[in-house]
Amino acid sequence: MIIIEIINGGEVKIHDSKIGTITNAPTYDWHLTNLRNYVNLKPEAASSKELEGGFKVAPMGYGSGFLGLPGDFTSPSRFVRATAFSSSAPLMSDAYTAVNQAFVILSNFNVPIGSMFPADRVPNIPATTQWTSVSDLSNLNFYYTTYYNRQIRRVNLKKINFSRVKLTILALDKIENQNIEDLSFR
Repeated sequence: MIIIEIINGGEVKIHDSKIGTITNAPTYDWHLTNLRNYVNLKPEAASSKELEGGFKVAPMGYGSGFLGLPGDFTSPSRFVRATAFSSSAPLMSDAYTAVNQAFVILSNFNVPIGSMFPADRVPNIPATTQWTSVSDLSNLNFYYTTYYNRQIRRVNLKKINFSRVKLTILALDKIENQNIEDLSFR
C-alpha cells in the first residue's frame, strides 16, 4: 500500500505505508516521527514498580499498558490511537469477526455532535462522524454504519452487475432512527 500526499499547494509526495495507518495533516513522515513519543504503549498491563523506600506502585487495572494514549480528536491523536489499536488487534479467523472487530476499533474515532462547536452554534451539517465504513476486499462486501443508525449494513458487490446498473444515489439511512430492542420484563 502507498500513501499519496499533496502538500505545499501541489507538491506530490509518495510514501510506502509502513504501518497501515493514515490520517490527514500534518504530513505522514511527521506522524511516523511523532510515534516515537508513544513507544511505551502496549496491550499488556503495565508492570508494578518499586520506588525508593520500598513503596510499591501497581497499575490501576486493565488498560494500563495504553496509559498515555491520546484521546482527543486531533489528527495526530487519531493517528496514534489508530496505530496502537490496529497493531495490537489479533488476526480474526473469518470475515464476520474481522468486520465486527474493525467497527469496534473504528468506534474509537467517532466525533460526537457538540465536541467541535458550542451548543448554541452547531452548523446544519455538524462536525461529527456521519458514517463509518469497512471493506471486505476478499469477499467484495462493503459495510457501513451511520450516525443515526449503528446497525451494520452490507452491500454485496458480487450481486451488482456493473455493466447494466446505472448510477443510483440512495440515502445512507431510509429512516434516521436507531432500532432499539425493548427487553423489558413484563
